[in-house]
Amino acid sequence: MMMSGSILDGSKLEFRLWQLTPLIHFKDESGRTVRATEMKPKLDRYISQYIQKNDKEIKHKWLAYGDESWIAQDNDRKLELIAYDYKLRIKLVKNQHKLKTYKRNKNTAYGAYFWTNEDPRFNSYSTELIIEFLCSHHELKELIHHVFPEFLATTTFGFRQDKGYGYFLTEEVKENKHLQDQLIKKYMKTFLCSENPRFQLYKLKGTKSCYKECLDLIKNFNCDIKSGLNGKPSFMLDEYHYKERGNIIHEKNAMDMLLKNEKLNGEEQIWYIRGLLGFAEHYSYLRPKKGDFKLKVTENGTERPQFRFPSPIRFIPAIDYKNVYLLFDMKAVHKLQEKADSLEIIFQNGENKFVAKIPDKGQYDVRDMLDSYSKNKKQFKLEKID
Repeated sequence: MMMSGSILDGSKLEFRLWQLTPLIHFKDESGRTVRATEMKPKLDRYISQYIQKNDKEIKHKWLAYGDESWIAQDNDRKLELIAYDYKLRIKLVKNQHKLKTYKRNKNTAYGAYFWTNEDPRFNSYSTELIIEFLCSHHELKELIHHVFPEFLATTTFGFRQDKGYGYFLTEEVKENKHLQDQLIKKYMKTFLCSENPRFQLYKLKGTKSCYKECLDLIKNFNCDIKSGLNGKPSFMLDEYHYKERGNIIHEKNAMDMLLKNEKLNGEEQIWYIRGLLGFAEHYSYLRPKKGDFKLKVTENGTERPQFRFPSPIRFIPAIDYKNVYLLFDMKAVHKLQEKADSLEIIFQNGENKFVAKIPDKGQYDVRDMLDSYSKNKKQFKLEKID
């Protein structure tokens, strides 16, 4: 699928981009937008995956600085290390403006991020910008021309990118919502397709054509699934009927018991179920005071301070903001669950603590949980797309 909205001239390739949702930065500097240092490594991995899945060859002359350190790595690690020989520049076309920031726990904020006065991050929104590629390799430039719109349609940037922030589209895709739909489905069904598909696609249906409402829809759905919304129980913890084995309790019940001074008897098996949708660094309770739990991860008895498991659900806002695509990465969850026996997650609250385990796939199936939500839950309309 070749995009005609770009400009090719010698070694230069340009795309005009439109920003659909605000981008959260780590520095409060005027004129900042998505960083080339964030975009290029992601695009390089995307190009490598595309080459691999389409049985093409990575040409050594395309590599930056002739670096071949990736050759001895396994396949997954190779895709992380390869850097291609091109330069990427980002230029603002229309003035960027800084959106108002909000104090924590105020109801005026939107989406899944809250600011404090001390927080240097800020939220920016630029209507239009230009991405310029400088590449002397004709074949590589043509490949970038081909895959860049697909890459953008399934990628978000900045802080809280997994909750719909920092989403851009090329001008041609932005003007055709059906093209966005086609690119996302192509990514899931063709680009990363195999006998055991990596992704399952869902669509979360909204009603209002506004990016603030769209980000709120993502936040509220995520809360409904994980922690419960408006005093109602969590779907994945309390409503979904997963296969219980023996004396099982989930991590939220265990935290509640400790905060109420109810002792765990040591016979319970505690599952960190919400961890299947991303590990948290801590959990905080407004009441009672000192209701903060810090998490530590050990693997085979050794502490892993750098262990991270980001959310396997990628929220992609639709062009009209009425709907949200959910790309669920089943492979990432299954790889985590393969470590169910070796991983322990320690929840620490002052002198009190407990140890939780990750349930394996036979004990808790996240895909089945999402399918069950789409069939049974009425508050948010989640549609499975086959």
